[in-house]
Amino acid sequence: MNRSFVRSAARAMMLATSLTTAALAQPAPPATPAAPEPARVVLPLQRTAYFVGERVPFAATGVAADQAVLIEATGPDGPVTLYKGKPAPLMLDTSRLAPGEYALSVNGVGVGQRLFIVSPLSKSSGSMQDEAPPPEPRLDGQKQYAPGEVEALAKAHWPTFPRWNWQFDRTDMRLRP
Repeated sequence: MNRSFVRSAARAMMLATSLTTAALAQPAPPATPAAPEPARVVLPLQRTAYFVGERVPFAATGVAADQAVLIEATGPDGPVTLYKGKPAPLMLDTSRLAPGEYALSVNGVGVGQRLFIVSPLSKSSGSMQDEAPPPEPRLDGQKQYAPGEVEALAKAHWPTFPRWNWQFDRTDMRLRP
């Protein structure tokens, strides 16, 4: 091996070691104070949709313990005050809120969180998901009916349901709109 190569490699190693030591010996830059945590509302399990009447535990974080806190929910009817006082674990009674979407704010500043209150009632009277249709006319499967007899039984059955303002269809003995 060439002696000049060995000497240059040794010099390079010494230079790298001295530079590393010099870098480690430099004083650290002054520590900047950490930015305060922004105020926010903590909901259980990060869930944001609740039924009307459900009791929801929540709390405001990022607020000094000795500072008063105002938690509001702004919905379609304007802001609703949920809590005003010292920060503490709280319980929200959602029966005070109408179904809808609410934007949460702490001390008048929006926290970027949404709260959805939903109703267990169906929105449309025409919706059949929570209702049952009226029963069909009862016909005896063992009996042989005359052609006009089935029609007469069906016509007598359907007027007992006044909201059903439909016409009787002779082809399959059912009501049609």
